[in-house]
Amino acid sequence: MSQKRLLVLVLAVAVAGFAGAAPAREKAAADAPIRVSIAHWEIDQSITGQPDPVYDLVRNAVGIQIEPVATGWGDWRDKINVWAASGELPDTWSTDIVGTTVYRNWIANRLVSPLPEDLTAYPGVYSITQAGDYQAFQVDGKNWFIPRANYPDPAWWANDRGVLIRTDWLENLGLPMPQTREQFIDTMVAFATRDPNRSGRNDTIGLTAHNAGFLWGAFMEVAPNLAWGGWVKEDGRWVHSAVSQQARALYSALRELYQRGGLDPDFAVLGGNDGIDRFGAGRAGALAIQVAAKHWHRPAEVWASLNPDVPFEQVSGIVPERRDKNGQRWRFITASYWSETYINSNVSDAKMDAILRLYDFLMSDEFQTVQLWGFEGIDYQERTDGTKVSLLAPDVFPGTKYPFLHSMGYWTTWGDQHQYDYPWISEGLRRESKEHLDWVLANAKAPDVAWELDAAAATLPSYARVNFDAAEDRTTFILSSRSEDAVWDEIISKYNAMGYQQLEREMNEYARSIGK
Repeated sequence: MSQKRLLVLVLAVAVAGFAGAAPAREKAAADAPIRVSIAHWEIDQSITGQPDPVYDLVRNAVGIQIEPVATGWGDWRDKINVWAASGELPDTWSTDIVGTTVYRNWIANRLVSPLPEDLTAYPGVYSITQAGDYQAFQVDGKNWFIPRANYPDPAWWANDRGVLIRTDWLENLGLPMPQTREQFIDTMVAFATRDPNRSGRNDTIGLTAHNAGFLWGAFMEVAPNLAWGGWVKEDGRWVHSAVSQQARALYSALRELYQRGGLDPDFAVLGGNDGIDRFGAGRAGALAIQVAAKHWHRPAEVWASLNPDVPFEQVSGIVPERRDKNGQRWRFITASYWSETYINSNVSDAKMDAILRLYDFLMSDEFQTVQLWGFEGIDYQERTDGTKVSLLAPDVFPGTKYPFLHSMGYWTTWGDQHQYDYPWISEGLRRESKEHLDWVLANAKAPDVAWELDAAAATLPSYARVNFDAAEDRTTFILSSRSEDAVWDEIISKYNAMGYQQLEREMNEYARSIGK
């Protein structure tokens, strides 16, 4: 299945799962609809001017006429920056600048409108604005954006970092599933040197990655807080994760793996689907990536193109999270949302109400059913026991049939929790991925994240002077021929020259002021 096709199918279920939202129908205009301009990724493919029963449903329910303002995945930041500078921002737009200097400047310059203090008339919007990682970004006691959540429960992020491994290679070499850091490194070296695929050639790699940033998932037990980045408390003081002892421990483990030949020699320049292709095609024995179902499915597609008779889950699995020196297992956590919707400060009260009602309707049970199944009697039938049966052809989904669902289907939320039910991912793979999620939630701890400090960082006087670059640090540390102490001292000196020590003092003063 192509990645384009995969995206379309993801969009077909993007908002389901956030049940409980109910549109405030009584406010929908019965006469002329309120016109709202919306900038969102590929929205011109949702609002096309062609007949679309889903868009008709939305217009009638909310009393709104959408004016699409097209942005693409390659130009959206540039476009929005130009609009902001020229005073041509649409009524509402999607981007991802929360917590940055740009975010603060937009608020200070009154480019964006705060949300109403009372959101109870919009229960869907209200429900997704209650998380701590959202409230931390209030300014002047007000909320300035609507988050675009990935999961209804942030704990489900646990499967979005980890390592997939070729279990048949383990069997070929008589090796167990690695349970310690030392076992993991030894296994990766064996994959690279002991002919695990029995080809008789030197043609295998140990650990590869989707990109180098995902390598953290291979050693999260030594650096649990680096999942999020930001600020970490060490020895009673807040330090940035880039200069933390956790960062050094991670780089040290990766350096050892590289020097012993167990790490993909191209780790620093991996891009696109390089790592996925190497793992799926049988060149690499392990892949640092998200281990959630839809991501495991990606190398599985590569495998299936070469080995159509062998399900990928029969030869691959997930490496379980390992214990740290204190016996604790850790799991991935990040913000409950990626990207945000902002509303222009110039919108009227009526337009603000229409935007919020649109959000609420797209999160309602009524719309979720359309999003997942289409229209009853046309796209599906409901049995007497409440189950639904699709009437669509096997290669047709609501997200491909109705244009509105292409882009506007993920205007409110990404709906990633539904990947464990996608019928186009093999049942065995979905089951094993979900079982691992359940296991890790029961057995591993999410690190504490100081959302308040991360939210406040951009307000500190020295913030703009210090440019943290963990990717450069990681590559330098791994590849350098000098001692670990020398390389680490150079990294610290680099940041100190930018003014890091002053930034650290400012952050700790702020942390004390809020009791952290």
